Amino acid sequence: MNFQPKLGFALVPTTPDQKIIYDLAEQLNLEFDLGFRVTPENAIPHLTGFQGVFSDIDKVIKKLASLDFSFIEKEQTVEGISFWAKKIIFLDYEFNTSLEQFHQLLIQTFEKGIDYEGTSADPQVFEGLTTGQEESFEQTGYPFYGDEFLPHTTLAHLKAAPNTDLRKILASVRKKSTLSESITFTKFVVFEVETLGKSTKVLWERDI
Repeated sequence: MNFQPKLGFALVPTTPDQKIIYDLAEQLNLEFDLGFRVTPENAIPHLTGFQGVFSDIDKVIKKLASLDFSFIEKEQTVEGISFWAKKIIFLDYEFNTSLEQFHQLLIQTFEKGIDYEGTSADPQVFEGLTTGQEESFEQTGYPFYGDEFLPHTTLAHLKAAPNTDLRKILASVRKKSTLSESITFTKFVVFEVETLGKSTKVLWERDI
């Protein structure tokens, strides 16, 4: 392949849990003025372990096929719903050893490889990042690299940053939803990263 693939490496939940996430995003749409939200048409709910621009997708997939993901815990605890970068809504997962190992394995496999271009797969202008996230973004094009890894699923983007603290609304949305205490992940996928966190094209997948 001659193009430079913009790739995301992620865990994908079961179909029932995907529906719960879609429904949650729909409830957010009733509360906020959204510019983007996860829907079955424009995004597969996922937990990204790493992303970037690569030179050869065939080499990437060959490397991935040789990795052992058996250590990954399928059931991940939901920590809450939060705002990030002032206008992006995340479904956050509890940071644990399993997810840290998942992230580090991907870094060790690709960061030093000749296939990794070290640039952002989805360039955006972010506001309100922590110093660590800013440094991570400058170095790798990914704000959640290394010690800054933040396991999450992107639910939606607001059209504009809110003027008030909206945590009570987010808590109310979660309470009304069918979201339980955990989400179960059953697949590892490579997807083509699209703008604003869209992810409609799965290029390779395997069960975990």
